[in-house]
Amino acid sequence: MKTVFGIDFGTKNSALAIGREGRVEIANVSGFQKGNGTIPSAIYFHPNGEVFVGQDAIDEYMYNNHEGRLFRAVKSLLKNERKGFYLINKKPYSLEQLIGLLLRVIKQRGEEIVQEQINDVVIGRPVIFSDNKEMDKAAERRLTDAAISAGFKNVVFVFEPVAAALAFQQSEQTNGEQIVLICDIGGGTSDFAIIKLPASTDVFNISKYSILSLGGAYIGGDDFDSDIMQTKMIKYYGADAQVLGESNEWLPVPHSLYLSLCRWHLIPDLRESKTREIISQIRSRCNDLEALRRFEDLVDSNYGYELFQQIEVAKVAVSSNSESKIMFREGLSDIKETLTRTDFEKAIKNRVTEMNLCVEQTISDAGISVANIDKIFITGGSSQIPIIRQLFLEKFGEEKVVQNDVLTAVARGLGIHATRL
Repeated sequence: MKTVFGIDFGTKNSALAIGREGRVEIANVSGFQKGNGTIPSAIYFHPNGEVFVGQDAIDEYMYNNHEGRLFRAVKSLLKNERKGFYLINKKPYSLEQLIGLLLRVIKQRGEEIVQEQINDVVIGRPVIFSDNKEMDKAAERRLTDAAISAGFKNVVFVFEPVAAALAFQQSEQTNGEQIVLICDIGGGTSDFAIIKLPASTDVFNISKYSILSLGGAYIGGDDFDSDIMQTKMIKYYGADAQVLGESNEWLPVPHSLYLSLCRWHLIPDLRESKTREIISQIRSRCNDLEALRRFEDLVDSNYGYELFQQIEVAKVAVSSNSESKIMFREGLSDIKETLTRTDFEKAIKNRVTEMNLCVEQTISDAGISVANIDKIFITGGSSQIPIIRQLFLEKFGEEKVVQNDVLTAVARGLGIHATRL
């Protein structure tokens, strides 16, 4: 029986499952002996031309004082219409090539474990790359091209929540058929599937599975970080400042300055001449020059990644405690901001509401009611946020909700399917 790979290519982190001899194992592709197995979906281009992937990419980017170019969340770029290239160190890279660099490292690290070359891979994909069907198909084609550029020859895709269903079925001990709602809450998207699963002793053949409905929303951990940035942090960078107008009236600072500030990977775009011109025009008339200087320092010194890292640290901490602190001390910034769980839940309330609407639509599309659902399996890194878990507990009852293997359930399911192809 040949060895095959299953790759959960995630917005924040990716994971590899190895299928061989009918068994599936999660491989440690972190690059560290004591890693949790997953690898950050990060690529870093050093100014000298060296390329780093995973945690090495993040470490090198930090070590080199933010010089060069760091890419994270490249998966989210697949839904965009953008074609052409990213010019990095005067060399053009397509999005497919960027993703291919990450997939190649995952492939190589997996091959080192199994001691053989692997040509076949099953890759997870969200239910919706794009609401536009043509763009959705194009996104899958681009991901196929990326996998081929990484060295794979045969590429198969499976919806991420369907893959999670495979892992769930294998872990559950059931005597009969069940209707299961699968909820995969990740870094970039939330994906749902209602599936009629056979008894755990029966083989769930994905080519003949009974999917009652699928649903997806562009909601994930990155959005929650942005919400924290908007509600708790941009005030330190002049969002509440005012500018003296031509008629001696006080006007708010242009909102356009802060749209990009709430997405760390867009912060470097604020170095453009258009932003410089706005800053130059309002500097002498702003009532909070210190905040404006802090803004310029954050952009010029490229501290955006560190700021969002601290936001994420606080977000994780407040999921276990009633409050946490966002501690950010870089350059002109010396910030210690309290983030309570109430603050956090208020900040992401609209997104949780949108997620709930997506769940309800998925149930409606299946032609069933909440009462017809036997089990709810929630997985994905963002599924551990209390307000999200509470959404499902209140909606379906604690006795129906199952949550485990939050970081690697999708990868495990992909590996299970790969062994059955």
